Amino acid sequence: MNRKNSLDSNSFLTSSFLFFSLLLTFILLSFGIKNCVERVVKYMMILLFIVMFGLAIVSVSCFSGNGGLSFYLKPDFSKVSLGLVRDALNQSFFSLSLGIGSMAIFGSYIGKEKSLVSEAMNIAVLDDIVAVTAALI
Repeated sequence: MNRKNSLDSNSFLTSSFLFFSLLLTFILLSFGIKNCVERVVKYMMILLFIVMFGLAIVSVSCFSGNGGLSFYLKPDFSKVSLGLVRDALNQSFFSLSLGIGSMAIFGSYIGKEKSLVSEAMNIAVLDDIVAVTAALI
């Protein structure tokens, strides 16, 4: 197959997915945040967790994954450096800042019966679960 034809078909496919996702986003946002986006996000987050856990199970069950799994779960503290600690703190700051930003945006929509502190703890726990699952994938 000619390399140029392969790139053209991939760019057409990518452009098609982009167009349809933007169209779907426009349609959902036209119904408003409270009426549509909240309902859709609830189901999409559950679906995202199911897909992530499925991918993690497949990744762990691969025959060649044993080396990677032991590398991930058995730390070598001799390789810890100041730069590594800095990179880990940068990652956690970025990851939690996205969660806190989401909490600030959607926090105005939660009822008075829910505690903001418990919601913040839920975000931190879910962030850790997603990070560990992503690392397993």
